[in-house]
Amino acid sequence: MPQKRNPDLAEVIKGKSAWMVGMTAGLLAMPKGGMSGFNRDTQITKYAVMDVVRECRPAAPVLRALFARLKVHPDRMRAHLDDGFLAAADFADALARALELPFRTCYEIAALAVRHSGDAGHLTPAGASQALRESGHDPAMATQVLADLADPAKVLAWRTHQGAPSPQAVREQVDALREEVAHQSAFAAPKAEAIASARQRCREYTPA
Repeated sequence: MPQKRNPDLAEVIKGKSAWMVGMTAGLLAMPKGGMSGFNRDTQITKYAVMDVVRECRPAAPVLRALFARLKVHPDRMRAHLDDGFLAAADFADALARALELPFRTCYEIAALAVRHSGDAGHLTPAGASQALRESGHDPAMATQVLADLADPAKVLAWRTHQGAPSPQAVREQVDALREEVAHQSAFAAPKAEAIASARQRCREYTPA
């Protein structure tokens, strides 16, 4: 759509990667129930491999170009964190853990907190405290949650699960990806050399 200003190419690459996972599952299932010798069903693997290479080969250079030109504006991003009520869902989730309440109940408390914080334009500790009291809960039971609401960085730090956006979780994910890249590179390097060598032998081949 013309009003979109999101990184469209990243969405397309994400879709390609999902499609590649599906093709990989198909390739792995192909030998299932196979008899000894050549079976004609195996010829389908050629089309799958060719399609994967054709569709996904551009992803790496496109991503490389994306990150080479990517510019991050922390000040602008930080300023937008005070627009709207971005912390409402995180607040409800944190309350559910801190007070050991059902998320549905905490969702209603968060909605009430939004109403009480409306003039500020973002969720405030005062508005959240008032919502807790009106809902019959002692704000003292969620002191740390309420204190963190004033700092978006602390709210972000609540998310510590695998793949979460908190700095700690992101660092762990980056470290894991680096290990995976190193592992895949060690596997791919000798394969690439073998392919290059075979290609050169084909070029130099002379029929007897």
